[in-house]
Amino acid sequence: MEMELLLGSFVALLALINPIQKIFLITSLQDHFSDKELRYLSSKSSLTAFIILIFFLFLGHVIFNYIFHIQFMLFRPPAESFSFTMGSTDCRKVPFCR
Repeated sequence: MEMELLLGSFVALLALINPIQKIFLITSLQDHFSDKELRYLSSKSSLTAFIILIFFLFLGHVIFNYIFHIQFMLFRPPAESFSFTMGSTDCRKVPFCR
């Protein structure tokens, strides 16, 4: 049972972070920023995303259930469709995806 939970959590986290989409984003920004600025921007955005993930890991259940009275299962279908739409839209914008 623990292995299933670990694998499920890993897959969910991988889908949330979506490293493939970040490659397209950084590739599209290469013309506008220097390498040093891109590294800074990428590390700052990764750190911000990590802080948000940790925050909601510990306090997300409390915020949604006890303050807003919202169940997590209500977010699943819209989040999946949003992720699919954003991923396919970004893929069409990158030159080597055409």
